[in-house]
Amino acid sequence: MVSKKRVAIVAILLALSSGCSNGSSGSGTGPSEHPGSSPVASAGNKKPFDPPRVFNASPISQKSPLNPASRLGECSSGDGLLYCASGAGTISAIDPSGDKQKWTTKTQLSPNKNAGPGAGWSAAAPVRTDDLAITAFGGVTEGSGTSKDRRSLEILAVDASTGKQRWNNVLDVGSALVDHLRIVGISADSIVISAGETTFCDWVDTMTATWVVDLQTKQIRWKKDGFLAGNVGKGVVSGNIMTKKNNVKYTALTGLSDSDGNALWETATPNHGVTGFLRPEITDFIVTSTCGTVDLNLLDPATGTALYSDKAKTRADLTPGWDCFFDKSTALICQEKIVNGRIISIDTRSPSETVWQFSSDENRTAPAITGAFHGIIYGTTGGNRKQAVSLDVNSGNDLPDAPVVAPTWVDKYLGITREGIYLPTK
Repeated sequence: MVSKKRVAIVAILLALSSGCSNGSSGSGTGPSEHPGSSPVASAGNKKPFDPPRVFNASPISQKSPLNPASRLGECSSGDGLLYCASGAGTISAIDPSGDKQKWTTKTQLSPNKNAGPGAGWSAAAPVRTDDLAITAFGGVTEGSGTSKDRRSLEILAVDASTGKQRWNNVLDVGSALVDHLRIVGISADSIVISAGETTFCDWVDTMTATWVVDLQTKQIRWKKDGFLAGNVGKGVVSGNIMTKKNNVKYTALTGLSDSDGNALWETATPNHGVTGFLRPEITDFIVTSTCGTVDLNLLDPATGTALYSDKAKTRADLTPGWDCFFDKSTALICQEKIVNGRIISIDTRSPSETVWQFSSDENRTAPAITGAFHGIIYGTTGGNRKQAVSLDVNSGNDLPDAPVVAPTWVDKYLGITREGIYLPTK
């Protein structure tokens, strides 16, 4: 059974980027789908709706963390706030009601002044754990006298309410690049941070590294260069690794022991493709889809064996063939990454089979799923004239209330699309 406590530790409500990186998100919807919408609305007091069934058509803010033009940095959401870590070397809490910044705390690292990858500060999207917001920054520790500057990684934990620093630690990372940082997951005694990214199903293993940091000592337990972590669960850190057989390099999916970094299992990926980790906040199994394939696999992180497998009807070149969404309770919803793609629902407590499947037919059209939360699936139908719809997570049937907005990030306080941030009304 999926432990809600463990999920709460690592859940970011952040739909991780789609494609070949270690997450998945659908396309957001926004004011453009509601021509009658007025300009940005006044927020007032945020009232919780768990789950939200209907959203106000007018956003309280048009500065969406899902839109790079907003320049908010790497963000997550929770309790009606945004928590953002930026390339300016700061972590901030932002109330989207009027875009008010509640607090800001700065890294103690200096920026990397060298040109190219890793220049300036790199930052990881903050993770909420209990009353903390935890992030990671990449930068340099300045040398003194004849000592050279050192590339460094700072883990910074602040009080989520005040921004006051609770603890931090600066780690020497040697020659490793600390660009495209991600907090992959937090277990009971460790935090796993990875640097590097994939682009169009390709990656450069020499620009990739993963660190496992002991939460008790705040020191690096182990580090693995060339390993792009994507999931933490059952005492295992799973991810992509470049390996060699008969002097030929190939990409493999592997699981390393959280305690010492030893390899527990390894599987070559089809066509040497990069595996996308679609729902890293689920810790009892791994949700994967490999770039350029039609495969969806739910794997046991302890052994790498498949608990459930499925195939999309159409191959998705340069991206995994599936998108997946977790409703932050017990439902995993996956959809073939094609127009009106088939939707499947899996109970995370029993992931070996589907609860229901939904394919378009003469009576119903499968919507494009954008997000899910506590029993509701959000999506859009209608092609160019999009209409927001919601489905019952237990049956796949339409719910009576049109949600007005189909959010990508959603909790009981906010619905977030690429175009804006919306308050629920029902």
